[in-house]
Amino acid sequence: MAKHKKGKRRTAPGADVKEQWLADHGPYEFCMMRYCFSRLYSASDQLDYNAHFECFASKARVLVDFLDNRGKQSNDIRAVDFTSSYSPPSTEPVKNIINKLSPHAAHASTQRPKTTDEKISREDSAKLAEWIEQAMEKFLTSLDPETRPLWADNKAGSRSFILSAGSSSPTASSADPIFSSFSLSGGGDLNR
Repeated sequence: MAKHKKGKRRTAPGADVKEQWLADHGPYEFCMMRYCFSRLYSASDQLDYNAHFECFASKARVLVDFLDNRGKQSNDIRAVDFTSSYSPPSTEPVKNIINKLSPHAAHASTQRPKTTDEKISREDSAKLAEWIEQAMEKFLTSLDPETRPLWADNKAGSRSFILSAGSSSPTASSADPIFSSFSLSGGGDLNR
């Protein structure tokens, strides 16, 4: 077990917590990351863009920590808690973007980004979203046949809007055909 900075030992979550993550929390985080990423390409104004970027950055950080097994707090959940056959893809291509996440996402810091180079661009967001997509696919593929059906695909949204949104260079006032038909088939609670 990994030792927490303050001496608390990290313990693997129980079966009920893991099932809840696969059936609800994980797909929700993934869906919100996907949705907010797509909205970066159709923001109506700067505040709209900022709101969706903040959510994207927050959800991306949660998913990177999970998929790259970074969780060190005693109550953090990590991909390795579900399967020993998963190893995350290299973060080298997105390392600089990941390092920029903390000052951007829900973090009061003296290190707030000031220059364009310090900020995460739409292109950076697209690279990070694609890394998360690949890592999630690898994680889900590594789950054993009894565990894989617990992942609620119907709550995770669609990968197609990630590919659609990142494939062009829209302006902040672009139309958004991506989510005009988005829905959570089988229901889902969007009021979190």
